[in-house]
Order: sequence, then structure tokens, then C-alpha cells
Amino acid sequence: MKSKLLKIMVLLILTGNIIKAEYFAIKDDFTKDSKNVYYFGEKVEGLSPEGFIILNNYVVKDKKNVFNIYTRRKIKNVDVNSFELVDNNYFKDKNNVYFQYEENFEKIENADNKTFEVIKDYFAKDRNNVYYFGKKLDNMKSNSFKIIKVFFDNYIIQNSKDDYYLAIDIFKRESFRDDKLELKNINNLKIDFATLDDFIGGKFLKDKNNFYYLNDNNIIKVKTGINTEDFKILENKDENTSNFVKDKNNVYYFDKETGNIKKLKIKTDIETLMPAEKKLNTNTKIFIM
Repeated sequence: MKSKLLKIMVLLILTGNIIKAEYFAIKDDFTKDSKNVYYFGEKVEGLSPEGFIILNNYVVKDKKNVFNIYTRRKIKNVDVNSFELVDNNYFKDKNNVYFQYEENFEKIENADNKTFEVIKDYFAKDRNNVYYFGKKLDNMKSNSFKIIKVFFDNYIIQNSKDDYYLAIDIFKRESFRDDKLELKNINNLKIDFATLDDFIGGKFLKDKNNFYYLNDNNIIKVKTGINTEDFKILENKDENTSNFVKDKNNVYYFDKETGNIKKLKIKTDIETLMPAEKKLNTNTKIFIM
């Protein structure tokens, strides 16, 4: 009797190991066995474990087909063997370049697959054009286009030597898709981009010469009278950020909501405000009041 029970236990263990070996996790929410691929435990019809590759969160392929997992459907009219992820939501094969977002999968007309590259996030370019969210951006020069600064959902773009834009990423800001990117030329501000940095929650910017306020769709130069060379941020002991700054003569309050800057009538020795250990950047110490 004991011998039979032992044999049964061994058989169950071996059977369990075989089943476990045939059904296992691939990556993220995908699993497979010898015949099928499963997504969140549900079999994906037509998707084979042979040659199965996960390209991004929504696009996968096997030896014969490319699939959009969001729709559980095959993507047609692509070359499976050469189909690959460029970066983010951009793909290419030997013939074309494509953009995918959730259920949408579109060929980018006239994109050059040999020179196509993703710059950052949803920005991309080839030898001829610049693209955002899979759409061509008019009047942008591919050979000189650069993203030089990013402040939250706002990008500072250099289109050419003396041509700069503020680009507002509507897609990130809103809960719905919008193919259009808001572009505002900021050449008139004469910003020194090499020294441009943000502070006080990212709403205020500063270069070596001036202060700027970043609202929802614009950069505004702010006249403050503050000496930019002596500018320092004051940090509240009990808070992570502060709206107070100082120069060698005065203390100021920066209003993040309105962009207003007020000089405060405070009778104190400015130089006795002691520096904290951390720094905003190499030139700006954070001080504790």
C-alpha cells in the first residue's frame, strides 16, 4: 500500500513539473504554453508561441504576424520579418514607418525608414521632416531640430540657429488624444538657453540675465529688479519648496499661480540667512529662513 502511494505521489510531482514546464510566464502579463499565447490569462486567437516577441505594451509579433494586443487583432500590410520597434510608439519595417497608440496603428506617409529616429517622447524625425504623435510638423527643419529643455509638459525647441519655440504637449496635459502640438515662437525674449533653468515648482525660469514666468501656453519675461547674479532661493524648514527668494538687498515673494513677484518689506540681515546643504543647481544655493 505504501509503495503504491509513493508511486502515485512521484507521478503527481512529475506531472506537475511537466505542466509547469509547458505553461510559464514570458514577460509582463503574457504567458504561453506549447500551442498558445495568453494575455491576462486569456488566449489570443491566432497568436503563436513560435517566434513570439513583445515589442511594446500593445504590439507583439510571432513568426507569421504582428498583433495589436489592445484590439486583439492582426496588423495587416506590414513586413513581419523586418518589423521592429524604433522607440516609444514608433515602429518600422523594410518599407515604411508606423505610429501606434492604443487601438490606432497608422503608416506615416512618406517617412524615410532608413533615417527615421525618435528624438524624445512623441517627437521624431527623418532626413526630411519632424513628427509629433506620428504627424508631420509643418515648418520644422529636420537637419537642425533639437529639444534643448523640458519643463514638465513644455518643451523648448530649437528649430534653427536663431529660431526657438515653446511646445506644449497637449497629449500629456489632457486625458484625451490630440494630434496637434501648440507651438509658440519665443525669439523675441532673447533667452540665454545655456543658462536657462526652472525653480519654484517649475513655474518660474531664470537665465543669466532675466526671470520668466511659464503659464499654460506662454513664457513671459518678468521685470523684477532682482540681481540675477546674487539670486538665491529661501527654503522653509517645514516645506519641500518655497516661494521666497532673495538677492543681496531684499527678499521677494514669487506667486506661482499668477506670476506676480512682490518685494517684501522685511527688516532683517539678508546675509545671516544660512545656506542649506542641498543645491538647486551649481550656481544657486537653497537657503533656510
